[in-house]
Amino acid sequence: MKKIGVLIRNHSPILLGEQKWYFEKVLRTRKYIPGVYLRGAITDQLLRGRTNIDQYFDQLICDSHRWGTEIVFPNCYPNLNAYTFPMLLPVTAKSCRWKPGFVHDGNFDEEHGVFDTLLNQIIFQQIVASSTESGRPSRSLTLVQNAYRTLIEQGTLHCNVCHELANSYQVDYAKPHGKFWEIPVQTYQQSKSSLSRNHRKRQQEESSSEQSQFIECISERTWFLGFSFLPDDPSLIKLYKDSLESITHLGEPADKGKGRGKVEVRVKEIDDHTLSLRQRVLQFNQKYREMQEDYSVRKTGEVITVNLQSEAILRDRDGRTTSRLSASFLVEELRRIYRRMYAEELSDLETRCRELISVTQPTYVTGWHSGWRPTDEAVPAIARGSVFAFSFPYLSARLLSALECLEKQGIGESKREGYGQVLICDPFHLEVPLPRASSDLYKGVRHSPFKAPLFHKAGHNIH
Repeated sequence: MKKIGVLIRNHSPILLGEQKWYFEKVLRTRKYIPGVYLRGAITDQLLRGRTNIDQYFDQLICDSHRWGTEIVFPNCYPNLNAYTFPMLLPVTAKSCRWKPGFVHDGNFDEEHGVFDTLLNQIIFQQIVASSTESGRPSRSLTLVQNAYRTLIEQGTLHCNVCHELANSYQVDYAKPHGKFWEIPVQTYQQSKSSLSRNHRKRQQEESSSEQSQFIECISERTWFLGFSFLPDDPSLIKLYKDSLESITHLGEPADKGKGRGKVEVRVKEIDDHTLSLRQRVLQFNQKYREMQEDYSVRKTGEVITVNLQSEAILRDRDGRTTSRLSASFLVEELRRIYRRMYAEELSDLETRCRELISVTQPTYVTGWHSGWRPTDEAVPAIARGSVFAFSFPYLSARLLSALECLEKQGIGESKREGYGQVLICDPFHLEVPLPRASSDLYKGVRHSPFKAPLFHKAGHNIH
């Protein structure tokens, strides 16, 4: 499989919104280019009479399974430049509510850092389970449990730099030269008068309000980057490259006369120098073992996380959409993948999976828009950034191979439109600094059964 990068730069303002006006004065734009827009742009060119792309449409969209896998048009996320790799902070990431953001050069005056809480939550659950099994929870453990449970329910922790609340902090970021940098997305608003005539007419029919309305656009010269994995077939890679690089406009409304949505698309093979899946899993479990030792928690099996890098559409056995990735669903996916790859079955011991933590956010997704009209109804989905943690007795080489294939192919429905992209064991989960000896929250708690509280200094994003 080849890792293919789709690099996009807009040369004019671009609108990627899907929400209707209703009672709002501003139509907001998405901050990234969904893969469904790329598929839609190729289809739109065909409908406009571009007969030279017939082969792209037939072989990439109508008959994609001829290549032995689904041809994915990935979501493209904002990027610092053409040379960095965009990432999304998991939903378990936190930062100070008053001075959020990554710390640079050891300066805590502007930002207090970003930290992750997933491993803390797993350790906390194990402490509670151990205390419950013993039947003799200590007073200090009860206080810790109550305090931590309250903070988790509120979705907040404390910043140990200023001791203020730390809220969820979910942004796109890049890590050039080993330093964390948030990826800014510049937007501005255009007045309703710049909309197309047909759209203004529909708005007048739907509402008699005379209030001013605006649309939000992403500023020109913004970089976007997405990835897909294709079979090592030169003819397929060339077909994929030619089809995407033929795109000249993206977004909505599709009104070239207004000068919006003009883009340049470049497709190239990526030399992936990031950590492999096996390395990420090894580092994650090594940190997990260290924290178990720090907090005097009994060692358990191996743990992996599944982080959604794009929205995912999952259904249960009854065909209903679900808001979480269950252990049974994951096991079935891994069995199916390994069966197709090697014509063998994973053993029951290898797939003995237990769900540890599920931190999700619900959302809705729709199909490609053309002329402001959605072709599909809104479908419930799981938002990007959601995190699921699972425990296995051990991680065999065969299971890791299935996980690696899952990471390349995605999970759930509509994967070829960019949905269901996943990352196994996001390295940001390791951004947990050394334990701190005390915290204002624990004044009066003198006899904790583990070495240190579950709160850590937030200013650790310094490299």
